[in-house]
Amino acid sequence: MAIRKLKLYSNIEKTNEDLDANMEIEQRLTISNNGKVIFSSSLYGDGYGHYHKGRKEEVTVSQEAVEQIFHTVEEFFASQPKYNMLAGFGMFDLSILGEKNQNHEYFASTSGIHHELTQYVQRRIPIDHLILFG
Repeated sequence: MAIRKLKLYSNIEKTNEDLDANMEIEQRLTISNNGKVIFSSSLYGDGYGHYHKGRKEEVTVSQEAVEQIFHTVEEFFASQPKYNMLAGFGMFDLSILGEKNQNHEYFASTSGIHHELTQYVQRRIPIDHLILFG
């Protein structure tokens, strides 16, 4: 599938016991095939349902980096179940939008089993402290 856009929502609230109001708890990341990356986050604030606005950043990455990320993510999730949640962990929701508007969604825990994929993407996007897939 030719990917047009990746959208990733990550929330790590369940992975932390001592939640500070200024802790970044939720992130949204969109990577478009033209290299545009949009990031926003929420701080724990007053708790679930009462998060505060965190960072917002927009960057551009090279076409080569986009192609590498899209290929690696697509290849990785081709062999993964669409839903893989584990109790007691945070979660992520990945939406892969294809060129012909086909959409593939994956929901999983930020349990560490996607650590290598997270590091791979982190090295290609110049935004600090990305949660991504956990």
